[in-house]
Amino acid sequence: MASFAEPWSKRHKAVTKNDRGGLTYNLSNSFAQPTSQKEIEAFAEARGDVATLNAYRDHPLGYTPNGGSADLREAAAELYDECGADDVLVTSGGQVALQHVCSALLTKRDHAIVFSPGYQSCQAAPAHSGAAVTKVRLSKDAGWAVDVDAVEA
Repeated sequence: MASFAEPWSKRHKAVTKNDRGGLTYNLSNSFAQPTSQKEIEAFAEARGDVATLNAYRDHPLGYTPNGGSADLREAAAELYDECGADDVLVTSGGQVALQHVCSALLTKRDHAIVFSPGYQSCQAAPAHSGAAVTKVRLSKDAGWAVDVDAVEA
């Protein structure tokens, strides 16, 4: 019998990994299936990518810089005109980015419209920033299209 201290996900995730006879595609998670260090190294070796493999093995395991490393921010800035590395903020995920945007742009004087059903943090982030929030229901029957009349109301 499994321990109560052991999370359900730990007991059942192993069966979802394809290399362990599990699912080819697992759409039940909202994140990428983790890759082991051994798998990453084998991939780099198969490609003959010694430089990447050496960089990976020599990479420190400390905390990354808040807001993203300089080289990552520079690479992201190159994708846009009139944007520099100091204009780029890298977050640890979309939910964190959404919180930052709402905190920066919304106040208790603002009103936000969110759609439901939808990702819970997309609905909650404006409220956490103090904005008034109106949920507009989307429906399968309407092809998930936005009802403009409901938004205007």
